[in-house]
Amino acid sequence: MILSVVHFVRLQRHLLAGDNEYSVALNEASNFQMPKQLRSMFAVICVYCQPSDPQQLWISHQNAHVEDFTRNYDHDVAVDQALHDIDKILHENSSSCAAIGLPSPQGKFIHNQPSSLEPAPTFDDQTNEQHHLLENVLQSILSSAG
Repeated sequence: MILSVVHFVRLQRHLLAGDNEYSVALNEASNFQMPKQLRSMFAVICVYCQPSDPQQLWISHQNAHVEDFTRNYDHDVAVDQALHDIDKILHENSSSCAAIGLPSPQGKFIHNQPSSLEPAPTFDDQTNEQHHLLENVLQSILSSAG
């Protein structure tokens, strides 16, 4: 991949120490960001910062990027799903996985991932007793606020 002139000048002036800053940023973000957010960050880095070796950056952080998909799919499918997600973000920015040197996603993107979390109970799921208790609590709060 050809380095952009701006990136090349930054490297020459030692404003960047190669792709290390991007790797450090992704490492730090992986401590508190969800995998989808990490994939978005990775795509933004690839589009706007133009790392010299996006494939190596992907390989180094791949496990963090696919963690949400590995809960429901085997590793290969999880990697493909993550690449689909990254490719979608790259396309929104006039790029693609292939354009930055990443493998192109192969399988079909699964839009509705099965969730391992059960849905939160709704008001309709309450028993009559719970419903009555909740009504009393709400009424008490409203009457004391007024």
